[in-house]
Amino acid sequence: MNPSAEMTTASEHISEPLLGGGSEQPVGVGERQPNTPERLFSATGAWPGEDPRHAAAASFCDAFTAHQGELSSGTGTPVHGLCPFPLLATPAEGGTRLAVDGIGAGIRLLEGLPVDMTSYGWRLSRGAGHDMRRENARFTRTVDALAEYGEGYTGTLLWSLPGPWALVYALSLPDGNRALTDHGAVRDVIGAYAAGLRAETERIESLVGMRARLRFIEPHLDAILTGGVKTVSGLRTIPAISDKTVIDGLAGVLRYFPEAIITLPRLSYVTINGYALPHTELLTHAGAQALCVPTPRSDTPRGDASIPQSGLPRSGHEHRSGQEHRNGQEHRSVRAWEYILTAQEENLETWVHIPPHTGTSASASERTDRTEPAQQTIDRTASAKVLAGKWLAHMQYVWRQIGFSEENQPSVNILTGWELPQTVPPLLPKNATPQSAQTHYNLAHTLTAEL
Repeated sequence: MNPSAEMTTASEHISEPLLGGGSEQPVGVGERQPNTPERLFSATGAWPGEDPRHAAAASFCDAFTAHQGELSSGTGTPVHGLCPFPLLATPAEGGTRLAVDGIGAGIRLLEGLPVDMTSYGWRLSRGAGHDMRRENARFTRTVDALAEYGEGYTGTLLWSLPGPWALVYALSLPDGNRALTDHGAVRDVIGAYAAGLRAETERIESLVGMRARLRFIEPHLDAILTGGVKTVSGLRTIPAISDKTVIDGLAGVLRYFPEAIITLPRLSYVTINGYALPHTELLTHAGAQALCVPTPRSDTPRGDASIPQSGLPRSGHEHRSGQEHRNGQEHRSVRAWEYILTAQEENLETWVHIPPHTGTSASASERTDRTEPAQQTIDRTASAKVLAGKWLAHMQYVWRQIGFSEENQPSVNILTGWELPQTVPPLLPKNATPQSAQTHYNLAHTLTAEL
């Protein structure tokens, strides 16, 4: 039987709320509807530093607060920045790297479910360990810093967190098996997560004085739906979870946060028992109004892709092979953008995540640290403008392949920065610094303003 034949609306999927009682008013609901004539921009919030005050100050920098409502130079559309909620890093690997625990940021919100950290990740337990207390303390310091630096600002915070299924995917049972293997545990985790999110969102909005909008990262939905998740031993896979169950889980959280942005690793479809279920259909049945995917690209921003890594001329064979490779990538990029435009036609607010710039070396970062603050700001602004120009040219090139002109180009919102790591350990790139994070913030505004 077609696994999607029984799919109805999200409200029909859930005869009762996961948390019980349906009289409460959902929180986090704004008046703005998807696809309004404005462009939004923000960043993931992954912050390669331990100082919450530095991170909070960057979240309220001019890139997000000084340009609200200005008109983009490309289409004359108003642009609005969502200040990123910073998720602080901790030292890892003997202090040689930085880690931002994306899963830990969600774990601490599991109301009534104690969790502790093991060598293989987070685990449901009989009592909360010191790792949970440490996550709570770090979060409290961040909220206090946001309240200090955001005083008087009435905009919106973008709070990035693992999605409910990403959280279940990462969790283990007390016996070490994956939480995905226990339907009761899955139900309890998603219900506790929804409750914790509601309580914490209300607290943030009360303390900071700003509306909080959520972004959920869901990198494993395809594997969960198709039975591609391996057991702890790695010798077997966990049976596929039905699309109805996955939709129910998402809907159980989205019913309280209908404006939440769902981030997927790609946008196309997932094949379940021979049926191609579009990702947009999966999300809309769950009640999603907004989605985010990585920016479709051929390789690097146009203008860089044709430069040989060695700097030496290519042979004829290498040139032909490279050209064929680029042609294939361009075709995939065009196809990916077509899926994004289809999502817009279905009235989904669409965001594209610009991958972090990786050209800064460690020695360059050290030189930047010794530069005067005013010069650092000038350097970041200049670097962001160069990157924005390359990405703008790249996207407009692909859009022309689809049939859009510069006067009638797609309306997309921009997200920049490193995605929240969900691995063990959750390492950031080696070259991640507060200065490069702020360049990403400037890039988000500059590119949006030029679109």
